[in-house]
Amino acid sequence: MSVPQKRGALLIFNAVVNGNDRAIQLYKKLGFQHVGRIPGGFLLKTGVYQDIFVYYYTLSAAEGI
Repeated sequence: MSVPQKRGALLIFNAVVNGNDRAIQLYKKLGFQHVGRIPGGFLLKTGVYQDIFVYYYTLSAAEGI
């Protein structure tokens, strides 16, 4: 994982529940980078805790920042 070194870089973060494979594939396709996993970070309606995966995307000056 590389962290932006430029001043003023804009990062977008998103978290995806483990098992939501369609969302995970979409974020990868859009260029989001995997940061890590938060064990038991999401409570399902069934009362079961599920892991969540954190992703980030760096916006460049060409994308409007």
